[in-house]
This record gives sequence, C-alpha cells and structure tokens, in this order.
Amino acid sequence: MSKFILVSTANANLILDWQDDSLFSYAEPVEGYERHPVTDEQWKQSDQNKQQGYYNGEILDWIAPPEVPEGKEAVWDGATWQLQDLPPPPAPDTLTMRQARLVLLHAGLLQTVEQAIANMPGVEGEAARIEWEYATFVERSNPLFALLSASLGLDDAAIDDLFRQGAAI
Repeated sequence: MSKFILVSTANANLILDWQDDSLFSYAEPVEGYERHPVTDEQWKQSDQNKQQGYYNGEILDWIAPPEVPEGKEAVWDGATWQLQDLPPPPAPDTLTMRQARLVLLHAGLLQTVEQAIANMPGVEGEAARIEWEYATFVERSNPLFALLSASLGLDDAAIDDLFRQGAAI
C-alpha cells in the first residue's frame, strides 16, 4: 500500500496531509504524529478543502474536541467527544509524620488513631507508641499502619485518598 494519511495525535487526530509514496518519499513522523495507510476508497474521500479526522480507522469530518476542564479528558467515542474524569494520580507509599498527623487531623481521625495506639497492650503496644512518637515517616507497608487502617475501617481507596491529601500538605 502506498497511500497514507498523516494524523496529528496532539490535535485530536486531525488529518494534516494525504501522502502517496508512489509519487514522493516521506520522512517517518515525529512524536505527536502518526501515519496510517488508507484504502483507495478512503483516498477518494479526501477533501483538501475541509478538515477531516481519523477515528478508529474511519475518515470523518473533523470535529474539534470541547474545552476540557481541569481533571477531565476528552475521549472520542466513535461519534462524539465525551468528557471523562482523569484517573487520580497514584498515591504515594510514604508520608512524613507531619503530613500524616495533619491529614488525620483534617479527616477527623487523629484523636481516634492516637487513642487506638495508646490502648494497645503489651510489647506490641509499646513498640507502636515508639513508632508513632519517633518515626519520621509513615510507610503504607508498615504492619502498624495496616492494623490501624483495619481498625478504622479504611479500605484501599480511602487510604489512597488520605495519602494523596497528605502528600499535598
């Protein structure tokens, strides 16, 4: 196949050029652009006087994506643009104790956590109080953190949210 279209992936799959390798030699596209082979039938659809887009293997009139508010992304569904929530950023695995205490305070959980640690019996309780008082970081993988999270009824999503909020402090 010698006929291609040059598509701008950075500009909502706008077709920038119709290329015939039997007539000219073209360089490989740089980042943000893609070259896609087209059939003879698609080649006949080319209209240099209007903007066209390449969506899921089809050549259509180009439709500019909508304005995208923060926290959203525009996704082509085959017929129209849809706004979808961006996935949340990954949660960090570690917080400073300052961040941990402040995020727990803002979530209304600090007093509950401190009471739970104070009420832990035996050597494990003493070790937990030393950790809480003298550690410089809270690591999500720490067994004490897992125990406290379970006792507070926090699931993974809630823990991720707390760690994201804490990292922003």
